[in-house]
Parts: sequence; C-alpha cells; structure tokens
Amino acid sequence: MQEDDVLIIPEWLRKIIVAAGVYNIIWGLLVTILPNLFFKNLGTEIQIEPNFWPFFGLMVATYGLGYLIAARNVVRYWPIILIGFLVKLIGTATFIYGDFYEKLPVSFSIIIIFNDVIWLIPFGMILYYIYRDFVMEYSPLSEDSFMESDFNMVETSKGAKLAELANQKPVLLVFLRHFGCTFCRETLKDLRRNRKEIEESGKELVLVHMSSTTEALKFLSKYDLQDAHLISDMNRDLYHYFGLRRGFINEVFGIRQMIRVLVSSIFKSNGIGGVSGDIFQLPGIFVYYKGRIRNKYIHKSASDKPDIRSIARKKVA
Repeated sequence: MQEDDVLIIPEWLRKIIVAAGVYNIIWGLLVTILPNLFFKNLGTEIQIEPNFWPFFGLMVATYGLGYLIAARNVVRYWPIILIGFLVKLIGTATFIYGDFYEKLPVSFSIIIIFNDVIWLIPFGMILYYIYRDFVMEYSPLSEDSFMESDFNMVETSKGAKLAELANQKPVLLVFLRHFGCTFCRETLKDLRRNRKEIEESGKELVLVHMSSTTEALKFLSKYDLQDAHLISDMNRDLYHYFGLRRGFINEVFGIRQMIRVLVSSIFKSNGIGGVSGDIFQLPGIFVYYKGRIRNKYIHKSASDKPDIRSIARKKVA
C-alpha cells in the first residue's frame, strides 16, 4: 500500500477488505463445487438450474479477487470498493423485500448477513474516507507568504508574472468556478459593475479559471473582462495552492444552492452552460500583495455571494 493511501485509510479498514476478498473467494468456490451440500448444512434445499451455480460461484470468487487487488491501494482502486458496496446493498435490500413479501427461510438470513450486511459499514466507511479526500484534497496553504519558485513563475495572459505584478500593486485575485456555472456568471457581472472602483482603489484584477485561454477570452468578452489579466489553471494547481477545496455534494447541489440557481439563472438572467472544468471546485477571492495575502474570502459553498465591492475598497497596508 502506498503512502498516500495510509494517510486517509485506517489500516484496520484495509485489513477488512482483505478479509472480504478471502471470504468471497472461499464462499464462491464452495458454492461452485458443493452447492447442494452447502445449503443442506444450512437446513435449506435449493432447487435451481445446476448450470447457475458455477457461474454464480465464480462471479462471487471474482469479486473476492477484486477486493484483494483493491486492498493493495484502496484509494487507486476505489471503484472496486464502490461496486462491492452497491452489490452488497442490493443483496441486502433484495432479501429484506423478499422476506417481507415471501417469508424466506431463516437460513437465508444467515447467508445475507455474512455475504452482504456485515460488509456494508466498513465498505461505506472506506468510500466516505475517499470521498472526503476527493473534496478536501491536500492544500499547502498554511502561511501568508509564498516562496516557491514554481509559483513565482506563474504568468497571466498578458505575459506578466503574477509575483512581479503583485510587487507593483495589490492584486485582486479572483478564482472562478467553471464558466457554465450561473454563480460564476453572477460574479463576472459583479466584477464588470465594480471594475472601475477596483482599479481606482489601486488594485489589479486577475482572474483565475479552469478553461483554456482561448475559451476564456471568448467567454469573458461577454462581460467586457477579456482585457483583464487571466490565468488558465486547468489542473487547478493555483486553486490547491491557495487552499481552495472542492465542495461536498450538499455545498454544490444542496437545496439552498438549487434555489439560488433558479433565482440567478432565470430571474437574474445569468443562465446556465456546459461544464468546463471541475464542477465541484469552489471559488475564492484574495488580495495578494508583495508575497502576502492581505485579505481573502474563501467560499464555503458554490452559492456564496461575497461583497466584491467591499473587498476591493479595503485598504492594503
């Protein structure tokens, strides 16, 4: 198991995946080779087409092999864990439904408990850890100064280095969501409306986006912002660097967000477009000057609406 896996997945959970793999292989082979004996020992005689059992048993054993592979690096092979969780969830739900309507033999509950139910919690916990890691990601932003050479070499669409630009005057660094997002479009309208005041306050507007420069120039021309300094960050390196995480589902597609989508897209005529970038990425606004962050607004949800005018007007020491 790799080091990045250890960082987010407890070792005891990984061992449970190993146990699930071994159990599925043994159970699958047992059902394949000795199906009638197996069910007789449970007190249940199952009369099903004989050709079904080799197929079913080998399928179960294959799942077991998949779990053993996934246990080597749970983060990398999380889809196997997800499929296993869904299969066990469906198996449990099917049994509950069948037991309620058809009163299945008690012995079947033993099979379902050991094959499906007992694995749901550990499988679910692993998926939660992976989901949380997907959203939060590792962020190196821990101090208000930036010394890395890679960061200092970042250039805008006008050929200016971001670090040098920020040494001359405060930079209003606006990280956008994808251009199809109605909240992103709402932000761009606010920037167009307040751009004169931003510039009069002595700040340089820099927009960071997740699209190509060509696509950004075309799209931003609708808001008269194509002449601003633009930074294409399709890999989201700067987003990471400034500590901007992805949003959880409830922070991107929650009820509050859906209501705001309707208001912004329809009643405020911002519209909605296709996704161009990471749909879960949250935005943020920073005032960056001489190697330090002087002011910031980090969104806690996609629908947050910061007061750009107030951020721009605040004096920088």
